[in-house]
Amino acid sequence: MKLTKRKSLELTIELWDWLAANPKRWKINWPGWKIRGGPNPEMRHDCPCCEYDLQHEGSGYADDGCPHCPLQDYWPSGSCEPEDGSGSPWSDWIKATGGSVMIKEAEKAATEITDLARQALADHNKRYPIQKSTEGAIC
Repeated sequence: MKLTKRKSLELTIELWDWLAANPKRWKINWPGWKIRGGPNPEMRHDCPCCEYDLQHEGSGYADDGCPHCPLQDYWPSGSCEPEDGSGSPWSDWIKATGGSVMIKEAEKAATEITDLARQALADHNKRYPIQKSTEGAIC
């Protein structure tokens, strides 16, 4: 599935909203995936932003800082996996969902990621407004 930046952010919001509401679940459990009956095919790391980044030549996820990640400028440390070990909402979610699930922490981290994606989408839509169809318009 070829993703636009807008679509990757919209899917990210859907995914992480669901994870915030289902803090004991993993990304692979999201009902939006085709394997779960949804419309979305498998994506790298079960992440629309990783998938978008992967579509760009030369992108290699953590090795090069994911230069095309739609959330790159929105992560508090510039990456979901900052090299300085400072953590991020994503790494907080991983910690909260590993082993014994820490429900409140998982909800909080998922909500933070959703908020980052909502801000990125709002900024993207300001920069690149959605074009209305001219279908049926008289030229």
